[in-house]
Amino acid sequence: MHRKLKNCLNVFLILFLLGCGSGSDNSDNEPSTYLIMGIATAGEPVSGADVSVFDEDGSLVRTFTAETKENGTFLVSVDYGAVQYGYYLEITGGRFESSGTIFNDVLKANVNASLVKERRMIHVGYASTLVSEFISRYGETDFDAAEAVVAEFLTIPVSQGLLTDINFYYTDFSESEFSSAASGYSSLDDFNTFLLNELELGHKHSFSGEPMPKGALAAAFAKGLVEGAGQQIGDRATGWVLDEIFGESNEPSVPTGEILDAITDVSNEIKEIRAELEKFQVQISQSLQLILTQTERNEYTTLVTSLSSSIVKIQRLHDTLLFITVHAAGSDDEDWKMLVSDFEKQLNIIELEEILRQFQRVMSGSTDTSSAINLWGNINIKYAFSKQNHQALFNQFEMYANLQLITLQLILEKRHKSKTGMPASYYVDLYLEGMKKQSEIFMSRVEAMMAVSQNTRLYNNSHPYRDTDWFVSISASHTLLNSSTRESAVLAEADNLVANYLVIEPELTVRLALPMILVPDNWIKDAPMVLVHQETSAEYVPDTTYQYSPELPLTGHEPTDSNLWKQYWFINRYVFNDLPAGTYRIKNSINSTMPVYHGMQMIHNTYLEYDIIPASNRQSNVLITTYLNQ
Repeated sequence: MHRKLKNCLNVFLILFLLGCGSGSDNSDNEPSTYLIMGIATAGEPVSGADVSVFDEDGSLVRTFTAETKENGTFLVSVDYGAVQYGYYLEITGGRFESSGTIFNDVLKANVNASLVKERRMIHVGYASTLVSEFISRYGETDFDAAEAVVAEFLTIPVSQGLLTDINFYYTDFSESEFSSAASGYSSLDDFNTFLLNELELGHKHSFSGEPMPKGALAAAFAKGLVEGAGQQIGDRATGWVLDEIFGESNEPSVPTGEILDAITDVSNEIKEIRAELEKFQVQISQSLQLILTQTERNEYTTLVTSLSSSIVKIQRLHDTLLFITVHAAGSDDEDWKMLVSDFEKQLNIIELEEILRQFQRVMSGSTDTSSAINLWGNINIKYAFSKQNHQALFNQFEMYANLQLITLQLILEKRHKSKTGMPASYYVDLYLEGMKKQSEIFMSRVEAMMAVSQNTRLYNNSHPYRDTDWFVSISASHTLLNSSTRESAVLAEADNLVANYLVIEPELTVRLALPMILVPDNWIKDAPMVLVHQETSAEYVPDTTYQYSPELPLTGHEPTDSNLWKQYWFINRYVFNDLPAGTYRIKNSINSTMPVYHGMQMIHNTYLEYDIIPASNRQSNVLITTYLNQ
């Protein structure tokens, strides 16, 4: 993938959640002038190209000469009456910015009335052009139907918008892959003719690319917002985008690369998550009647749809913010100044704060709603008997956490420009308070999912976690996670997610797990955990301790002749913050202070003699079990 293309297009990787494609924020009193935001790419951005706008009937409204900027973006204004029922775009001429090569093909996009109302940024590229060619060949008047047919042909999830969404998600559709395939034909028209002939024959063609690397993107984004609230933000931080654009000068300029990267990071991450989550949504939908009770089905539908209008608003505002950031125009560009002015007017702090609180109510649960995280966790646990499915729960948590980060960003943008109102720290604290509740629910669901896989009477050692992650060796040693690291990759990933959104430094989590078979329920409740630094002999106690007993739903696969299937685990979670570098061991205070049960002490020497070395750049975890065969 061409690096410049990635850098420019990454800006527009915006979540468009299932069910959020309808509705509009516009009033009935439409302005006489309509702004069209867009980007033109053909494997990489096309700059200096003409943008021609046609009305619904194909009559030319206006051609804007050499309109696209070096990153392919364009912003033009037309009479609203000419485009209110839909319009058609053509991108001609121009060049590829990286090489200076002349662009000789024509890019096209048919835009329907609903997208006009939504005021979405339009991507005019290979996918939109193929949809336009389909409409032209078959005289299709239903844009959504044409888009769905082409999406299926290209093996793109049908819920993705080919003009507004999926074009920038390289795993499902890579313009570079498409461009490479088209290079064997004399023109783009010839290649599209071939593809439409293939479509007629019932064939499919995929132009998928490599997924974007996923690192600590959300962590950098959250850190910049939380730690930089109330001041100008630098190094890898985001916020105050409009200040970065205007600065002390009347001449706007694009923010620095690091700030621009941080602004786009969270959008990239949401996009990556969305495709995986959609696969889970499809799986859930197909089996919903078999898996969920009627109450759960009602709750699931309510929780999925209740945030739709808020997500639409947040997505559109963020979409515009990113476009303004990348398409920084000169002070004499009236269209751009109008866009910025309209955007600032739409940033209503009271409304945005309520949206943030709404996310928190739905995710954490309140007096009038159950917790979405709990519900989704239970659904995932029900699937856990058949496949390794923790990722769907992780994706759901991560996606909605990112949406809350975006909401916080929009609030701080507006708050920074305002002389009155609550301080920025108020909104940061509101965000962190909500994420703390959500993180605890999320972690308990993850631990429950891992615990349910350990029921030997239920799963007969066949569960995928058994040999790879959280595995109890049923032997005299009875050790949990019989590996050299004694780390659970799944729990480490969960710990990292929580740290990212709570903006905390890497730490160590030690979990003490107790199988709930033939042992008293409260045996480990008050078990102490002390770590001893081997080089200095200094002792450290946990900053936080959680005690959790998973409450697990019925899966439909429980044995009928025994109640032991109900007995899973008690889990103590000990969290250590800011441990000095070095090697640690668990102090043998648990065995010396806790009561012996049937001659069994709590921790085996295997764990007491294990060297724990916390990582310096990520969350570390150690997973141990009580020793039942002393």
